[in-house]
Amino acid sequence: MRKFQDIEFRDNFIFFLVVIILISIFFTKDYLITVANDIDLDRADNIKVLEPKLAEEIISEKTSIVIKAIKFKNFRTLKKFIHPKKGLRLSPYPYIMLRDKIIKKNDITRLYRNGEIFTWGVDNNLAPIELSFAEYYEQYLYSDDFANYDELWFNPINKDSNIIDNTRQSFPRGIFVEYHIFDNFIDNKPRYLSLIKLVFEEYRGHWYLSAIINVRGAK
Repeated sequence: MRKFQDIEFRDNFIFFLVVIILISIFFTKDYLITVANDIDLDRADNIKVLEPKLAEEIISEKTSIVIKAIKFKNFRTLKKFIHPKKGLRLSPYPYIMLRDKIIKKNDITRLYRNGEIFTWGVDNNLAPIELSFAEYYEQYLYSDDFANYDELWFNPINKDSNIIDNTRQSFPRGIFVEYHIFDNFIDNKPRYLSLIKLVFEEYRGHWYLSAIINVRGAK
């Protein structure tokens, strides 16, 4: 009996060891981009972020067109604003990773129509988010009517957020525009928050859309 228990313990130990190793490999890949970003961020920390008012003056007209193009799936208009060199990075949460899906501007219409399945990350249960671009668009990217927002923020400083967010580190010179949706209020405070964050970066004198980032269930 003791021998059987020893074997069972050994097998369980090996199983959990393998699980730990796999998890370590999974997260190490994204740790590498964080380390790389931190190296750049020693310089990026000295980059002055545009004040919200100035950011609004620069980007308000452009982001108004972009959010409407996203809402109505007007890809002909949207692709005019996508970064010509970097493409458009899509993330279902505000932690930028190496494996985030990046779409080039000339591919956006085709990818929306062809039904190809991609892995976009993991959900709250750590299950892979495996969806077509059209499905991801409906379930994550534009899951709420962000064009009819409750609040609109330009280059916000989210110091009190309970969400791990490395977007400023990833786009130190970018302009961020956040469209907030509140599900309901309790004591004048939002109970549920859904937002879409548009990231614009300057390239050859023009501002282009570099990323669309989603946050759901934030407070």
